[in-house]
Amino acid sequence: MAHVASSIVIYRPIEDVFHFVHDFSAYPRWQHGVKEAKIVSKGPLGIGTQVVETRQLFGRTMRVSWEVTEFQPPYRRGFRMEGPLPSTGIMTFEPTPQGTRMQIQVDLNGRGLRKLLAPFLVQSIQHQNATDFANLKKLLETTSGG
Repeated sequence: MAHVASSIVIYRPIEDVFHFVHDFSAYPRWQHGVKEAKIVSKGPLGIGTQVVETRQLFGRTMRVSWEVTEFQPPYRRGFRMEGPLPSTGIMTFEPTPQGTRMQIQVDLNGRGLRKLLAPFLVQSIQHQNATDFANLKKLLETTSGG
């Protein structure tokens, strides 16, 4: 199992950051390669919510499904992802004097070739997280709510 961790401080209140990150329709605005993200289960956002993303990944369009496994607004969201690279993770949101520290930690559960490629995938994912987090920061800090 490989581990990825990324974080950023965004100069906005925790509620604003948490709310915007959980507006899945906004994912294409800040996450590279995401064409669409939507809730496909019934009911309010919470434990058990199912989300499907359409992503452009490695030159291919693919669907990635994930489920919310923990939900404590505005502080935490856990998830379990299926698809090309199964993983589990947690996003945390912590108030700071400057705004909000957002962090994501992901454990990649690849098998076979994906397990062998994990060290390279970790670098790629960390780079992509840094880019996506910078996009999110710019979007939230230069607009009034995203």
